[in-house]
Amino acid sequence: MVSNSSSFSPKLLRSRSRLSSSDAHSYHTETLLLGETEVSLMKIKQSGKSHYVIFPFTDTGLHISYHPNADPILQEEKTGRNLATLDIASARKLDEKDARSLFQYPRHKSDVLVIPIDSLSIFESMVQRALDIPYPFEILFKNRTVYKVRARTLKEFLASNKGQYVIIDPHQEALLVYGEEFAKIGPMRFGLRGPWGSKRLSKLFSIQNALLDYLNSKNANIKIPEPSYTLVQEWKARLENLFSEVKVLRWCKGGRMKTLPSLYK
Repeated sequence: MVSNSSSFSPKLLRSRSRLSSSDAHSYHTETLLLGETEVSLMKIKQSGKSHYVIFPFTDTGLHISYHPNADPILQEEKTGRNLATLDIASARKLDEKDARSLFQYPRHKSDVLVIPIDSLSIFESMVQRALDIPYPFEILFKNRTVYKVRARTLKEFLASNKGQYVIIDPHQEALLVYGEEFAKIGPMRFGLRGPWGSKRLSKLFSIQNALLDYLNSKNANIKIPEPSYTLVQEWKARLENLFSEVKVLRWCKGGRMKTLPSLYK
C-alpha cells in the first residue's frame, strides 16, 4: 500500500523528455501523482523513423508501434501478440458521410441520462486529475442536476432546453456529447462497446477499442499502486457528498418534470 495524506490532490506533472547522447533515440514520459507516488502512464519513444507509445503500468510491454509505410499496431512485447491494427487505407477513404454517421439521436425506448455542463472543454479538465477518482465526477456533475429522458424524446428535450450536455446511454453503452451547434445532426456518439459511426469510421478506432478491452481484461496486470485506506475513505466521503446533492428529474414529453430519488443510496 502507498502512504497518502487526506489532502491528496493529484495533478498532471510536467512532461519529461530525455535524449540519448547519439540523438538516435528520444523519450517523452507522461506521469501522474497518486498521493506521493509518481506513476508513469505513458512513454513515447522515437527510434530512427519509428515511434512507439508504451504503457509502462502493465508488465506485458503493451505498446503501439508506428513504422514508416506500415499500419500502426497495438502489441504485447512479452508475447509478441498483435492485438489490433489501424487500417490506414480505410482511413484515407473517409468522407463527409462517414463523419456524419458519428452524429445521431438514439432510437430505442429506454432512458438516457442527460447531464447539463458549462462547456465541452470539461473533458480536458477531467483528465488532468485522472487518478483522483472523485474529481472527474465533481467536474461532470458540477451543476448538480441529472435529467432522465426517454431516448425517443431526447431530440424534443434538447430543442426545448438549450445548452450543452453529456448524455449517458446505458442501453447502447454509449457516451454522447451535445452542443446547440449539433441540433440538426444530433449529438456526437462515442460507443463504449459497439461501433463508432459507419463501418469505415469504426476501423479508425480499432486500436482504441482493443486497448480499452485489453485494460479491462485479466491480461493487462496493471501495476498502479493501491491507494491508502485514508485516501479511499476520503474518496468515498467526497462521492457520497456529491451524489447526495445531485437532483434527479424525470423529463416527460411536453416538458413535464417529476423529481426522482437521489443518486446517493
